[in-house]
Amino acid sequence: MGRVHNEKPGVITVEGDGGEVRWSSEFPPVNLLPEADWIDTSLSVAFPDFSKFVNYSHNRWYNPPSWPGTGPWRPSTSQDTCVSLTMIEPENRVLGPTTIGTIPAGANYIDVRVRLNRTKSPYTFRDQGVPPLIPNEWVSLPGGSCLVEATEIWRRSFDIVLSGNEVQLVRRQSVIDPGPVSAQQPGSPQDNGRLPLSGAGGDPWGQSSYQGWGWISGSTFAGSYRKGHPAALIQHKPPSANGGLGGDTPQYGGKHPRRFNACSINNSAHDFSSTYTGQIVIRPGYIRT
Repeated sequence: MGRVHNEKPGVITVEGDGGEVRWSSEFPPVNLLPEADWIDTSLSVAFPDFSKFVNYSHNRWYNPPSWPGTGPWRPSTSQDTCVSLTMIEPENRVLGPTTIGTIPAGANYIDVRVRLNRTKSPYTFRDQGVPPLIPNEWVSLPGGSCLVEATEIWRRSFDIVLSGNEVQLVRRQSVIDPGPVSAQQPGSPQDNGRLPLSGAGGDPWGQSSYQGWGWISGSTFAGSYRKGHPAALIQHKPPSANGGLGGDTPQYGGKHPRRFNACSINNSAHDFSSTYTGQIVIRPGYIRT
């Protein structure tokens, strides 16, 4: 059974049946104000989409003729394939604060309880749904903090804080930094833009046979290494012939980002924003400091 003791000089402690501390004079007591001083209101916690860009992979195989010469019967073959991906850039963003309400002057403690439902889900991350970490039921938030989403690369959370006599909402979202270019596996999507730049305008695909990634602006290869994480597939086109016997083999292959059979680079469907809506109850009080 529980017990009350003062084994520590000058400290009164109340323990439960399992020895857990139920109350101690070492802890400052809290005096909550009556219900008329509570804040009971609706709450919306919205997280914006991440900063994104498009990565494009174009692989081409070209087999020149086995003997010298030119003309319409000079045999040559060419096949290529492409993949386009949405990439998420690293970030560490603090949003707010936004005022929820005010409590009586002099109050210096808030007890926070929320009930939230995710009403806008992020797009699937690498074909996997992103589950909410807060249940659609009343929960207490000691300290006012709540983690709502966590994936391999991002975290989203919010804090309910007291500033003066204002109760405020602060939202946070972060995407891990993938590290320097030296940390990326050669040939991976994160390794974008590191192929030798042999083509016109520094195009990494301007070779006869090649394989590589590059990030895209418009329909143009836009630069060297850019930090990001592969997040969602835009399109994949498997290998197919572009030419055959004769001189009609395209210079770059039809699936090059500037040619007629390129993979789509439209990632407008990949919206990773999310929103949680519901109710919040704030019980203010006084705590001895």
